[in-house]
Amino acid sequence: GVLYPDRFVSQTITATNLLDEEVMLESVKSMIRGVEANVVGGIVDPALEQRNWTIRLSSSEPLAVGKLNGQIVLNFSSGTVNVPVIGTVKPIIQVVPEQIQFSSRSSKSIERLVMLRSGDGRQFEVLSAKLESGEGSVETKKLAEGRWQLKLTVAPDSLSLNSVVQVETSCKSQSKVMVPLSVRAE
Repeated sequence: GVLYPDRFVSQTITATNLLDEEVMLESVKSMIRGVEANVVGGIVDPALEQRNWTIRLSSSEPLAVGKLNGQIVLNFSSGTVNVPVIGTVKPIIQVVPEQIQFSSRSSKSIERLVMLRSGDGRQFEVLSAKLESGEGSVETKKLAEGRWQLKLTVAPDSLSLNSVVQVETSCKSQSKVMVPLSVRAE
């Protein structure tokens, strides 16, 4: 599902032996950075002659923003089972658009609007916003709790490959937000 980098993640899965033979769970390993997998329980149901293991997946560190894609490897005495794990880790403060493009033909200053909003409803303040590696200005305007607008006035011919708008926020888990600026050749 959708996750946020500073939220603790906990999910439980169950592995069940449906074979006629006894099977032992020898090890469990997470192949996902920041996610641990541990056996937290197991029950034997004599009527069904099956063995169940409960495995808890939990975050061990802040998760990186982007696609969470990996697997949990369950090593049984009868073989290995790979359990796919997928999700999306979204930034707490979301930027729309994520990158601003300017035309290389323009030598005049151009205005662009950027929206910053809270992905999970938490409130934050924009403490400062400045243009790095380029000429122009950035104005901030609070639209509502957890919603801000940046008004950029930029001279495209002054931008370099490293040009960004750097935003300082009151959100402890995402105190800096970078908005890349680029010039497309035409």
